[in-house]
Amino acid sequence: MSDHLHCIGCGGPLQNHDPEAAFYTPKAMDAQETLLCQRCFRLRHYGAVSPSYYDEFTMRKTLDAIGEDEGALVWVIDAFDFEGTLPPALIKLSQQKPTFIVLNKRDVLPKVINDQKLLHHVKKRFAQDGIRYRDILFVSAKKKMNIDLLLERLDAFEPNRNLYLMGATNVGKSSLLNAMLKAVGVRQEPITTSKQEATTQGLIPIPFENRILYDTPGLLLEHSIQRFLAANEAYVLLSDKEIQGRTYQLEADQTLFIGGLIQIDVTQASQASITIYTSQSLKLHRRKREDSDAFFDKHVGTLLVPPAGAQLTYRFSKLQTLGFAKEDLVLPGIGFVTLRGIQSLRVRHPEKMRVFLKEAII
Repeated sequence: MSDHLHCIGCGGPLQNHDPEAAFYTPKAMDAQETLLCQRCFRLRHYGAVSPSYYDEFTMRKTLDAIGEDEGALVWVIDAFDFEGTLPPALIKLSQQKPTFIVLNKRDVLPKVINDQKLLHHVKKRFAQDGIRYRDILFVSAKKKMNIDLLLERLDAFEPNRNLYLMGATNVGKSSLLNAMLKAVGVRQEPITTSKQEATTQGLIPIPFENRILYDTPGLLLEHSIQRFLAANEAYVLLSDKEIQGRTYQLEADQTLFIGGLIQIDVTQASQASITIYTSQSLKLHRRKREDSDAFFDKHVGTLLVPPAGAQLTYRFSKLQTLGFAKEDLVLPGIGFVTLRGIQSLRVRHPEKMRVFLKEAII
């Protein structure tokens, strides 16, 4: 009987014989009752961080099964961490399936960003990567922004197909689904949500109009900065409030540290300033560039955190600006830094992380 019972919170296959194994529930297996696994119960009621059972092999099997199904794709992207939430697997799926793009967490982006400019930026980026889509909408699951409009558009989107709600880990898929269910008055046990990576562990089928909407596990990105941080410290990179820029006047002999993750050395500048758009929980530290490398090596993990428990390997990237009056240094998984008056810089960052410059969005 347990073969077809799944945790209502995360979608994992339930079992009640081994408390140390995945998706354990101490309750009797009763198909008439909605059940939570022990992991979801502890996460909901105590905020306890538990290991994820969702691995690369399981992720690949899930993607293969969805790829073979006739369902349509509802791809949720983090509007703030846009560059950090574009899984190659979903780029490929968008080229094979009807795709609806949902840009969540619009409320986290600074209000000074014009929606039309943001939409232009997003569409330009999609064209570069060959991402195909039928519709696109900005929403906020937390603020319930555009949820009714999303439901209206989804109702008309491929009405004869089941829908797969997909995205990178921590883009807010389950929060969005809970907001949608509440808006239509569906009586459904809430999907478990948290700032922990891979909270959803399996496919969760939800009746939606005359079809099924599946919540799916967040895709684990190989180059995501969260993959290299301990679970109890990666949360500082996430924000559920509007990001406020922090501005510094920098000269060519200065360095700025973003936690122990990023070191920015200004190597050539004239009347320069930088504005950092990251979670307010992420501490910044400015100092003279002299001996900055030695300072980083000495204080990473203590004064410069995160990381604290994780051991990262780093590399330097030397960047020449592109000639725009203002440019953004993109830090996927962390945020972005708007540069003014800087001609060249050197950036120390986690080895697998890609940093790059583009025209400023603000």
